[in-house]
Amino acid sequence: MDASENSLKLGKDIISKDFRSFIRQIKKTRYSGLLYKCPLCQSSLRLMYPLPKQFQSEIEIEGRTYAPSSFETLNIANYLCPVCGGSDRDRLTALYLATVRKGLLNVQTVLLHFAPEVSLTEYIKEMNLFQYRSADLLRTDVDDRVDITNMAGYDDCSIDCLICNHVLEHVSDDKSAMRELYRVLKKGGWGIVQSPVLLDLVDTFEDPSITTDEGRRRHFGQPDHVRVYAKADYIGRLSEAGFSVKCIGVDHLGEDVFKRAAITTKSVLYVVEKRQTVNVTRTYLPNLQRYHSYVESIFQGGWLTNYSRYVRELEERLAIYLGVKHVIVMANGTLALQVAYKALGLTGEVITTPFTFIATSSSLAWEGLTPVFVDIDQKTYNIDPGRIEEAITDNTSAIVAVHVFGNPCALEDIQQIALRHGLKVIYDAAHSFGVGYEGRSVLGWGDVSTLSFHATKIFHTAEGGAVVTNDDCFEARVRKMINFGITGPESIVTLGINAKMSELHAAIGLSMLDDMDNIICLRKSRYVKYINSLSDKIILQCHNPNVSYNYAYFPVVFETEALLLKVEKALKEKDIHPLGYFYPSLDTLYFLQNKEAALSIPHAPSLVGGGALAISNSVSRRILCLPIYESLDINDQERIIETVNGVVRAFYGL
Repeated sequence: MDASENSLKLGKDIISKDFRSFIRQIKKTRYSGLLYKCPLCQSSLRLMYPLPKQFQSEIEIEGRTYAPSSFETLNIANYLCPVCGGSDRDRLTALYLATVRKGLLNVQTVLLHFAPEVSLTEYIKEMNLFQYRSADLLRTDVDDRVDITNMAGYDDCSIDCLICNHVLEHVSDDKSAMRELYRVLKKGGWGIVQSPVLLDLVDTFEDPSITTDEGRRRHFGQPDHVRVYAKADYIGRLSEAGFSVKCIGVDHLGEDVFKRAAITTKSVLYVVEKRQTVNVTRTYLPNLQRYHSYVESIFQGGWLTNYSRYVRELEERLAIYLGVKHVIVMANGTLALQVAYKALGLTGEVITTPFTFIATSSSLAWEGLTPVFVDIDQKTYNIDPGRIEEAITDNTSAIVAVHVFGNPCALEDIQQIALRHGLKVIYDAAHSFGVGYEGRSVLGWGDVSTLSFHATKIFHTAEGGAVVTNDDCFEARVRKMINFGITGPESIVTLGINAKMSELHAAIGLSMLDDMDNIICLRKSRYVKYINSLSDKIILQCHNPNVSYNYAYFPVVFETEALLLKVEKALKEKDIHPLGYFYPSLDTLYFLQNKEAALSIPHAPSLVGGGALAISNSVSRRILCLPIYESLDINDQERIIETVNGVVRAFYGL
């Protein structure tokens, strides 16, 4: 039985034995302008019961004495509500639950309450938002009898949220208990985990040799306690178990709210969360109500495809946003590449980069073209313009360059090479939505640019892509080709395919567009934090100057593949998943080495030996893209940074 339970018993005894005396005491009290209101029972009061004197003794730790006022969450003068018996920490818990109740609309949410406090239990049940279960090791008035250090009766990830207040200080192996709490909590689940924290304490104090009631009372505050926590260590232990930890205090809930509930301003609620898997990116989902408004209109009109209203609107708005003349949206980014190659009439060999996503080159092979790989610049990771001309032959018809990770290529150099040799230039700009170079869109360079609107991209339509051009004739040719070559009810004028985008996909794009500036701003803040925080032993991509970037990716290169593997392993152990982007180097793919292999041996092994393009092969084995997206939690990003830097320091013996 802890202080609040003792206080509740004492409080009930006082009320039953001398209730009139207590009421007279309240009436005699001079009202100071503050009428307390208990958030648990909603009673308005001028007085709360103080902490019972038996719990007000000083404690002694390593020769130093600490007064009860040194504890973080403890209102000695106004500890207990005389109506419901709720302690100050119970009232603080209720205040927090009230702030999050809007997000607790699913009555299937399972809440597990350890060592349940009577008044808090009643409050939670009256909320009618949870499937409530109570648990304790010794008590018989609970749903489950459990040992918190070994909760074999609960499956992994089976509990939505939990409350575990003032339990861990009773448990000899609190770290095992914390790991069990983490195990049973669902990913994304949260909990309130309170323990006595002594603010002036540097290190958590625990001594297994102290076993007597008197010794524990003197050193830990109560005869059934086995430790007193230091704040930093308490947070550290919870974090070590896997939790992200938030300290919810007066800054979050407000000083007036604290005063009214008789909670001291130094009080803090420890809210833990079981982190969700952190992937390299997370799809941005636009406002659902906004999307529903588009879908409702589509359903009313009954026209789902064939270049209808919202596809046309999306193209118009994208052209304005991107600063280009024509945007022709399509079903996906790979089709955009294939249509661009076909519309330009490419034949024979096409010079391209091996350091890119497979679609850049597989679409060439699919169209019967031969990709000729040229190595990359070791700083920008883009195709090296100094190596292009030596690869040009009489069979070369074009250069397909990629703005890798949204970093513009050497645009002027490539343009001059193309002019000298009469070559077409296609830019795969899948990563470059919104990127500018010297004050204008990077999409305006070359004969054509293509975009991907896949769900992983900074701007997306779930699935989609686009061909971008400033040439009116080329735009008209593309539009015919993506609609089977049909120009009218009885007119088929050219060879074509079906590459059209649907109205439903266009509606997602329109819903996204209004959010783009905010998305880029939020990504920039994460990008800058990486830049300012990661070890200088890590190699970063060198950006083309005079660029307005979109912060779509954060690639890092390590000195050796061995170091990369260590970093990747350490991150994955924490359920953080970076991406080896791009691996393997495409020159090592068997089916891209010649057209015959691509067409006649589709089942061939995907890799053969080591590539001859030294830089691309080297970088592809040493590069990781770290997680970056607009909603990346700051605590998760700090874990990523700490993990990467920690492995790097250990590797170099720093």
